[in-house]
Amino acid sequence: MTPISAFLHKFQYAIASLLLGIIVTFVIQQPIKDEERSLVNQQLSIQAYKIERAIRQSSQEQAFTYDWLVAQWLSFGQPTASNWTKQVNQITDSHKFVKSILWVDTNFKATWVEPFRNNEEYLGLDFAAHPTIYSKLKQAKTYGKAFASYSPLAPDNKLLHYYTPIGAHKQNQGFIDSVINVEKFLLDVVRNSIDDGYQIAITDKETKQELLGFYGDRHLTNQWLIVAEVDVFQKQWLIEVWPTAFRLDAISQGISTALLWGGLLISILISSIVFLLSRSYQQKVQLVKTNKDLQTEINERSKVEESLAFLVEYDKLTRLYNRSAIERHIVDNLHRDNSQDTFNVLMLLDLDGFREVNNVVGHISGDKIIQKVAQRLGHLMPKHNGFLARVGGDEFAAYFTGVKNLETASVYARRMLKGVDSRFVLDGYELYLSGSIGIAISTPEYQTYTDLYRNADSALNQAKLDGKNCIKFYDESLKEDIRNRLDMLKKLRKSIENQEFSLYYQPKVDTKTGKCVGAEALIRWIDADGNMIGPDQFIPLAEDTGLIVQIGEWVLEEACSQLVRWHKLGFDDLTIAINISGRQLQHPELIDHVTDAQTRNQLDPKFIELELTEQVFIENIDSSKAFMHGVREKGFSLSIDDFGVGYSSLSYLKHFPVDTIKIDRSFVRNLPHDQDDVHLVNTIINLAHNMGLKLVAEGIEDIKQLEFLAHKDCHIAQGFFFSKPIPGDEFTKFLLSMNGNFTPSIISNMTS
Repeated sequence: MTPISAFLHKFQYAIASLLLGIIVTFVIQQPIKDEERSLVNQQLSIQAYKIERAIRQSSQEQAFTYDWLVAQWLSFGQPTASNWTKQVNQITDSHKFVKSILWVDTNFKATWVEPFRNNEEYLGLDFAAHPTIYSKLKQAKTYGKAFASYSPLAPDNKLLHYYTPIGAHKQNQGFIDSVINVEKFLLDVVRNSIDDGYQIAITDKETKQELLGFYGDRHLTNQWLIVAEVDVFQKQWLIEVWPTAFRLDAISQGISTALLWGGLLISILISSIVFLLSRSYQQKVQLVKTNKDLQTEINERSKVEESLAFLVEYDKLTRLYNRSAIERHIVDNLHRDNSQDTFNVLMLLDLDGFREVNNVVGHISGDKIIQKVAQRLGHLMPKHNGFLARVGGDEFAAYFTGVKNLETASVYARRMLKGVDSRFVLDGYELYLSGSIGIAISTPEYQTYTDLYRNADSALNQAKLDGKNCIKFYDESLKEDIRNRLDMLKKLRKSIENQEFSLYYQPKVDTKTGKCVGAEALIRWIDADGNMIGPDQFIPLAEDTGLIVQIGEWVLEEACSQLVRWHKLGFDDLTIAINISGRQLQHPELIDHVTDAQTRNQLDPKFIELELTEQVFIENIDSSKAFMHGVREKGFSLSIDDFGVGYSSLSYLKHFPVDTIKIDRSFVRNLPHDQDDVHLVNTIINLAHNMGLKLVAEGIEDIKQLEFLAHKDCHIAQGFFFSKPIPGDEFTKFLLSMNGNFTPSIISNMTS
């Protein structure tokens, strides 16, 4: 027997036991290894889920923040620059991954950039120059849906733009564009959500570009890897999670040691059972903890939402209720049974001329005045049945329940007017305000809040038309006025479609030579029945509804076209004066409308004079400033109409590029007999001469007025003395028959 055979024989049972133990170990080890792999994958899945959930929640928080900003914008109008900066800083301070927040205007240009430092490249960025983004912006503008796109200024996809439209369709006021540093965003999420011992890679599914690499090596991904997909900001991102070698050893250490070093099948089985029970218990504990954390997060989010819902009920500036709050209050009380002797009342109060006050003192001081008015009105509200809200920039609403009679309602209204109609001292300004109030009585006919509010608003409008600083109750006659207004609006829309408008022209004459130097274009509406409707009947309605923009485009095109025809007849030094309304001034494309009409007709801009009334200029001071400088840079002339009526100020004549001022006909009517008018006109003429401005006198009706103005060196005259406004073809006949001149003999014959 060889030594080897002897050894085997001697230890055969031991070897057999060992072999049996090794066989049993491998037999038992394999399912345990499978369980190990399952446990590791389960841990990886949990980590991937936590990251996915954290990314989704963080992105939803971002979307919620910008939806709230949009709701504020739409409810209270475009914020001031200071309020915008304050709101944006609050967001960027608490979300360091937000690089900047832009306001992209309706022309798809970045107009506001906050913070501006280190983000200067975004100011003025034209998104229309980027076709893919431009297409999505137009779609979002139409449907009011937010979307995300990588930055056009960062081709490495490190920056993501999240565009939230401010309203949809024609109500759109642009977009809030949040520029998000993707790497910082993901790093912030991952650090706060993943446990130690795990490695992460996040890539864009479409571009295959890695957005975040949070790992030291990738060699374990061949065996241990979980891939999850998350939809965020309308992008699909892939989340890859795998363990570190240390973490993998920590997960598998117990069973492997027992299998390798235990040596006994019972020990291995007991260790395996204990290990499995322990792991099962830990999983249950972890699951309970996860559920508790999730419930805590849900509760905290609910509290935040409740807090935001509370804030939504109040006006931030005045701390009064807002429009949605009073709407809810009215709806809750509108159909409650009152006693037979009482009723409910809605009052709308609007401050008279507050826009002019804002232009004088500035928006910040204007806000302080609104706060003071709110405080006064709040003190006047009866505690038992009054509900006060701020529903607009300078508009307040008060709802009273259980009012016994109209006299009581009148008492409430007079108190409110008296509270407003008094002296305000603010930042060195001493101001006197007044208000107008419209009142609607709640009766069984009012089925909805909208009916009641609309009638109160109609009464308010009538109060302003009646002279302001007064109270107006709604009655059926106002309903008839509204019906007539709607009928007129319907006819006006149809007239635009059918092109029922005509331009009449009134000559402008050189007072020294009698030569016709230009014409003022005046619109006339001849309806389908052949009736001429005066501008005073339809222009205010066109202003209120915005139709004046379409009408104004037509006027610009028609007036320029007529001027070209006159130039071709040889009267190539004639100019045309075109009136611009307040609503047109507020339109962002007005300058484009003017230049398009001039370019299409191949006119030199110097032959086109654009007229703004003094009142329109002052009431739209910011729009007027931008418009004036814009058109003057392009070579057009500017004229201030009705100069001296109510608002005259040397300040705007000094600081704005005005070429001509027109003396209002009310100052010319009684010349040269009325000495007050003589002094006023002399003052205006001297002012124009000293400032190098041209002068046009309106309303010339006799030779004495003309001689007086010519003697005072008033350059140009206009009025019925020369001609009433006439159609273009008649004006052409006048030019051809008189060669464009009012000679002294012609003037003499006209007055004889």
